[in-house]
Amino acid sequence: MKGFFSLFTRSAAELKQVRTLTTAGMLMAVAIALRSFSIDITQDIRISFSFIPIIAIAVLFGPVVSGLANISTDFLGYIIANHSAREYSVPLALVTLLAGTIYGIICYRDDIKMTPKRITSICLARAAVVLICNLCLNSLIIYTSYVNRDFSIFNPEMYNAFGMWMLPRITKNGGQLIVDVMLISTLVPLIINAYSQVKTMYAGKKKNSPAK
Repeated sequence: MKGFFSLFTRSAAELKQVRTLTTAGMLMAVAIALRSFSIDITQDIRISFSFIPIIAIAVLFGPVVSGLANISTDFLGYIIANHSAREYSVPLALVTLLAGTIYGIICYRDDIKMTPKRITSICLARAAVVLICNLCLNSLIIYTSYVNRDFSIFNPEMYNAFGMWMLPRITKNGGQLIVDVMLISTLVPLIINAYSQVKTMYAGKKKNSPAK
């Protein structure tokens, strides 16, 4: 349990580093750009790959940074899309925060070296977010807030309508998860390796610079 909570304390400490803020900021900008190219299948279903930079943030800086980055990206992307801030859903925002946190909990380690085992755990993190956040929490919030406000989990008679509404979401998320895994396996190692090279290069220049 102590090791679990240390993930959050170490990640929170990352926020004090300029390197963390600049790197996370650049990756958030990429996430917002990817969000703007998302594909709306229906009013409630969207295909987006903005999660990839957030996963990279989670790998590098942990659950606190990735959680804050994910909710900030979501809000800024919402505003940039010309929506009113008053319409922003707080419950859905909290799920976004949870998704970024889950990425950080599963993906954050002392060593950022990309190995097959590490990539597998990152893909499992994506699968967990899809199941817990996208399919369960988001679906329930959207359905009860915008589709059927009279829905109750204690009324079995309403399950059929909810199941029919959920079917396209399950199909979309299941199909996209296959693509997500392929993208994660390819792009996340590239991002992490690029970060490692820049960090090593910067550390070498700083070490070799003459003292003043």
